[in-house]
Amino acid sequence: MGVLSNRGGIFLIDHKGEQHHSDLHEIEEKIRNHPEVENVLVVSVPNPSDDEVLIAWVIKTNSSNITSKDLRNYCINQKFTQDKIPKYFEFISEYPMTPSGKVQKLKLMEKAKSLINNKNN
Repeated sequence: MGVLSNRGGIFLIDHKGEQHHSDLHEIEEKIRNHPEVENVLVVSVPNPSDDEVLIAWVIKTNSSNITSKDLRNYCINQKFTQDKIPKYFEFISEYPMTPSGKVQKLKLMEKAKSLINNKNN
């Protein structure tokens, strides 16, 4: 099932009730092409004032000094539309994983919601 956001994006709802923005994979692939990005996961968090907020969880390469501003500029230079540029780029050393080796996206969503709440207060 899918839900249309106010901005025209589509959220897909899986069998667990989790929302997945239809463009997240495309955004991740483009950001992952940056030479100082080892990996990236983008999550979309509902936010009353912005409809939805994209947050990129970035793992940098070992020698990287890249900043949020650098990545934002990279997205602009790569001709991302404004609605596909993450509002926040958060750098982490590793993703929370399940015992079977899968990324725990729900934990990233919880961290993202907490981040949004802290930034709005």
